[in-house]
Amino acid sequence: QSQMQVIDTANKLVELDFYNKVILNIRDEFNKNDFDIVIVSDPPDNPFEPILKTSNKKVVFSFSDELNRLPTYADDKDVLVVFKCYAPSTPHPKLCPIPLPYKAGFKPQLVDFARRKNSLFFSGHPNGESRKELQKVCETIKFDNSLIGFTEGFGLGYKMDEYAAILGNSKYAICPRGNNMETFRHIEAAMSGCIIISNHQQAHWYNQQVPFFHVNDWTELPAIFEFLEANKSVAEGISKDTLNYYQKYLSLEAVSNVCIKTIRYELSRK
Repeated sequence: QSQMQVIDTANKLVELDFYNKVILNIRDEFNKNDFDIVIVSDPPDNPFEPILKTSNKKVVFSFSDELNRLPTYADDKDVLVVFKCYAPSTPHPKLCPIPLPYKAGFKPQLVDFARRKNSLFFSGHPNGESRKELQKVCETIKFDNSLIGFTEGFGLGYKMDEYAAILGNSKYAICPRGNNMETFRHIEAAMSGCIIISNHQQAHWYNQQVPFFHVNDWTELPAIFEFLEANKSVAEGISKDTLNYYQKYLSLEAVSNVCIKTIRYELSRK
């Protein structure tokens, strides 16, 4: 049997802290020569030289394409399936959307919900219209016991362990979209048992039955905040629902299972 190869053309992506573990689970599940795994970043029309060098079928993991494009190589006869973060909303028979994971180095630090110090928490760069609107609301209205800050650029906020500690000690996480509807904040806040307040999301499998508060615009934030502060037992219940949602849809086990089932189905069709 030839060895299954993992061909990483992307190199050192923050997503791979999580998805390398998913790939290990996939490798444990299949025969060594069923297919190769290729990791790519950004271009949807990559000429894919490394893919063409092996005769095996390919399972592709695609990251970083924030324009949500359909990869042209999805139609290649040797590609079994493409697992894609930032997937397009239009379905394709060989494309399976996958969620953005936590960023490399993120480790949740949960405080019991009722004892959390901060109410609302957000720290980030106000890129995109939605975040600029959020910034305006937060500059106009004071939210008690909350930690809300806007930085001058991407990645200029807290260090990762500091960020995880504050998130785990906050009740409500503001998770606005940036340049894309997807955000790393969703999984990080869900792992931390925060109540998530977010823009609407695409209708992918992992966005089903989300216990989030979705806003049409950020002027709705004060009313949501007032409701949660006035209904503490309801808020505790939503926090538990969020942790359950994480386990069911975003955890390593959940994402690995979807990938394994999808590959098994594609192999059965060949």
